Amino acid sequence: LWQIKQNAILLVKIFLWSGIIYTFLQPFYSLIAANLPEVVKEAMLKGSINNALVNFTSFFIWYLYLLKSKRVANTFRNAIISNNKL
Repeated sequence: LWQIKQNAILLVKIFLWSGIIYTFLQPFYSLIAANLPEVVKEAMLKGSINNALVNFTSFFIWYLYLLKSKRVANTFRNAIISNNKL
């Protein structure tokens, strides 16, 4: 759990992008798959929009942190160098 992996940044970026893809697909799936009254569909859509705002915000915060952080760059640059020595 506390080991530094060489592909950790790539795996985190894949995880973040998969969350964004899910955010786009989830409202459509909910509306198509369910045979629900219009009132319920409208409520689900409003909830999906609120959920999307939260997901996009957290995506951009974490993605920018991974791109701009000196701590992340130093930690994983050192991990790559030490793994290449083995």
